[in-house]
Amino acid sequence: MEAYDLDDTLASVDFEQAPVRSLETVYRQAKVLYVPDVAFIVITARPHASAAVRAATAEWLKTNEPNWTGGIYYCNASSEQGVIEEKARYIKSNRVTDFTDNNEDILTALKPLVPGVVLWLIDNGVRSRF
Repeated sequence: MEAYDLDDTLASVDFEQAPVRSLETVYRQAKVLYVPDVAFIVITARPHASAAVRAATAEWLKTNEPNWTGGIYYCNASSEQGVIEEKARYIKSNRVTDFTDNNEDILTALKPLVPGVVLWLIDNGVRSRF
């Protein structure tokens, strides 16, 4: 099973609009950056995502990502280290074989926590092995 981060990996979200529009609307209006050609789940850091944000996220994925399996896991940690640990836990519990993120620091920290998992970096819609 493959897994992907969401913001700036699969979707480009205009967070500058958040003060003007609801966060749910901002998420619904995200632009597609990458569409995986295999079945995948999402592991994303959206701390304390409300039910409305979760619904908007699922709606966006259903609309824009045809190979999304319906699995989405939210990291609720408030620190980057906490997010890394939660992502590692979700990767392990879902037997993820390949994980893609846009954040090199997160991928570097994940490497020793998830040995055997192929890590991928995505940058402006271009995916390369990390």
